[in-house]
Amino acid sequence: MRIYPHADADGGGVKSARQWANQLDEVGCVVDLFDFGDLHRSDGRPLKDLNDCTTGLDEDSTTKLCRTLFPKPDLEVHPPF
Repeated sequence: MRIYPHADADGGGVKSARQWANQLDEVGCVVDLFDFGDLHRSDGRPLKDLNDCTTGLDEDSTTKLCRTLFPKPDLEVHPPF
């Protein structure tokens, strides 16, 4: 399972997502968190969530997003989240 946490300035979205990931991991679910940190909109602002992916990404971010948005079926991920 991949969680796409809201990357808000105070870190609350990622903190909550890590709690959910730990809970899911405890019941045997393989979890990872998507990191929006390397992606930027065409106006230079960073992405905060999946909705921002629809508002115009810069060219480099579009390329990265195409490679990383969804986990590959054979991708094995492990904690730490």
